[in-house]
Amino acid sequence: MEENKKDLIENTKIIFIYGKEKVDGINREGEIEKIYKDKEDTAHFFYMKEYLKNHFLDEKEIQNSVNIHDVNSIFYEVQKKGHIVFAENTSVKKHKTGILYYPINVTDNQKKSLEKVRQELENENYTVIVLKNLHRSEEGVLKGKQDIGEAKNLKGLTAIESEYEY
Repeated sequence: MEENKKDLIENTKIIFIYGKEKVDGINREGEIEKIYKDKEDTAHFFYMKEYLKNHFLDEKEIQNSVNIHDVNSIFYEVQKKGHIVFAENTSVKKHKTGILYYPINVTDNQKKSLEKVRQELENENYTVIVLKNLHRSEEGVLKGKQDIGEAKNLKGLTAIESEYEY
């Protein structure tokens, strides 16, 4: 029972659903990896800074994004490689929320894994902000489309438009 409680989304900080791009030389397509909150919870940036000491070591853009000190830039670079990232960011326990960084190209295995995560999110009554079609403007500003809704509607929220309209 205790293990199940730990595995709740509310006890995670970050979830990865890996795409077809290898991670540290290993094909992890469709795998779900969770980074759990520490007892002394802190900002997503510090979790990612620590995580990147041993992961994505061959990915220069991802490694360099730590120097910007902006977790959105890190998550942007990870999703640019085709990996889905979910950042749990609940600030009020009664209203659970998270941000899903959704890449343009998603594999069937990722979609199956995302459905498992979606079910967990729905069971815990999460509202999800989906960031998709992410790209940088000529000035380097991170841009894209944002949709928000209940976890049960995640499939519709993750639909990708073919052209940038923003």
